[in-house]
Amino acid sequence: MYLHIGKDVILNKDEILFILDYKKIKDKKNFEKFFNTINNKNIIDISEGKQAKSLIVVQKEKELKGYLSNISSVTLSKRKRLTIKINNRT
Repeated sequence: MYLHIGKDVILNKDEILFILDYKKIKDKKNFEKFFNTINNKNIIDISEGKQAKSLIVVQKEKELKGYLSNISSVTLSKRKRLTIKINNRT
């Protein structure tokens, strides 16, 4: 199953490690360390010029990537759970 996270970006739900509320974590010291670990080149901003509301972290081929989205982390988490429920019914 896949999850649409904004703009034209769709991620494989199995690659998603976590979805975070970007507004709550962006000023935390531990987050800065994590952000540097991912490396700025692996952060893709798809917030379309709007304020980023969520950070979606995925692992693709042993590499961490982060996506900044203007869709809230709550909405994305609900979408992810919904796709899991639909998938389990079939």
